[in-house]
Amino acid sequence: MKKFIIPIAVIVVLIVPSVLYILFTRGEHNILNLPYYGPKSVVQTTDAKGRPKTDTVYHAIPAFSFINQDGKAYGTADLDSHIYVAYFMNTTNADTSKQLNTLMQEVQKRIKGDYRIKAEEFRIIAFTVKPEEDSVPVLKTMSTRLQADNAMWNFVTGPRADIYTLAQKGYLHKENEDLSTATLVTGKAVLVDKQRHIRGIYNATNLADVNKLIDGIKGLFANYRLAKKVNNNEAPKLEQRREKK
Repeated sequence: MKKFIIPIAVIVVLIVPSVLYILFTRGEHNILNLPYYGPKSVVQTTDAKGRPKTDTVYHAIPAFSFINQDGKAYGTADLDSHIYVAYFMNTTNADTSKQLNTLMQEVQKRIKGDYRIKAEEFRIIAFTVKPEEDSVPVLKTMSTRLQADNAMWNFVTGPRADIYTLAQKGYLHKENEDLSTATLVTGKAVLVDKQRHIRGIYNATNLADVNKLIDGIKGLFANYRLAKKVNNNEAPKLEQRREKK
């Protein structure tokens, strides 16, 4: 029996680290290249040295400002330079909105509990689609009931037409172009990067898709970490270490 102990130990020492390396590096990088949603255009510009180059301009969420559950202005100024998730709900919808809010609780909990993510750089924003019913006090009651950390998760209200226009033209909710009848409570959650680009649209009424949403959030954070390493000239060193392995 003892003669098998050394070979097994060698296998464990050699194989396990390799498996862990694949899981914790390649697995993370597999979700880095999230797509961009919405229309895009190609423009001609110049680089820092004045040389011509081609850039792609992606769809971006337009600037906005509404009123949150504390009666304070809340919008683009609070979300810029943050990764965030946006969704549309109302307090009287007992089905889709309830599922959305419940699963956003899960997103809040897991993001705050993940040491690889800077929770202070992440936000959740919920837009009411029935501002005539969802007043500031009503949104405050909902926020309290959901145990929302308002440093991360806010509920906003404002003029109905402004909210619906932003939903359709900004967050690409196209289900119904008639603002008088559209509900916009579709169960979708929109993942937005730090430059206001849409990087994912998920069905946030089931846990399986919420898991994909959380993977997308982690992927964006990993992408920004990698970009920071490149800017700090750390990426070449990392690649050299990988080549040596």
